[in-house]
Amino acid sequence: MRASLIEWITDIHRGFHLEAETLYMVVFLIDKYLSMKKIQRRQLQLVAVACLLIAMKYEEIYCPKLKDVLGVCEIKALKRT
Repeated sequence: MRASLIEWITDIHRGFHLEAETLYMVVFLIDKYLSMKKIQRRQLQLVAVACLLIAMKYEEIYCPKLKDVLGVCEIKALKRT
């Protein structure tokens, strides 16, 4: 599952034209988190997106908006009532 997750996150990385260091940091954060915590398969995408957001905040000068990232990732944001 890790290989398909990294491939998926690489496609998102290319789609937003992010720096190479951002991708390296995302993979590092994913590996570090998965080595420390046992998660369910359905939560892998959430972990990857969280790591992507952290890496973008650290490495990128201009980050994509959260709404754009969630749109690409097919994760629905919680609507405020």
